[in-house]
Amino acid sequence: MTQDAKSIVEQHHFLINEEKPDHYFRTEMPNIIYALGLDPYEFRVYGHLKSVGGDKGGCWQSLATIQKETQISRTKIQACIKKLSSNFELLNNGPLIKLITRKKESGESETNVVVIVDIWRINGEYYRKNSKKDREVHLTDGGGGGPPEIRGSRQKPPKKEG
Repeated sequence: MTQDAKSIVEQHHFLINEEKPDHYFRTEMPNIIYALGLDPYEFRVYGHLKSVGGDKGGCWQSLATIQKETQISRTKIQACIKKLSSNFELLNNGPLIKLITRKKESGESETNVVVIVDIWRINGEYYRKNSKKDREVHLTDGGGGGPPEIRGSRQKPPKKEG
């Protein structure tokens, strides 16, 4: 850095505000979520918690806030959180979320923190193991000078004997 640049940095405070791209505002969920047998309420509550907390983040919204944003009753949300924090066989007997109970110094209850469990590795392993491995892709010239076409086919696995 030049002396002039150092002088400018030392004399001024800068606020850098990065504009976030449109795709920043989204929620991604592993596909294995669809294989866990969640009911629509559990799925909605998980989606909400995931959108607030991200992949490894936490959500400390009150039940009243979650209720307002999901339009699900407080009792149902509590049942959903209980289910989401239970163990799922497909997740190597692990939960989707972990609940951390917080207390104030006075001993009074404070909002809990819901931690989103990172299940991306389990998701990848599950789908790599269970995906179709034999695929063929053919690229044709499209005929008559048209655009190329991609045509895929899956080979059926060999029939099991017995």
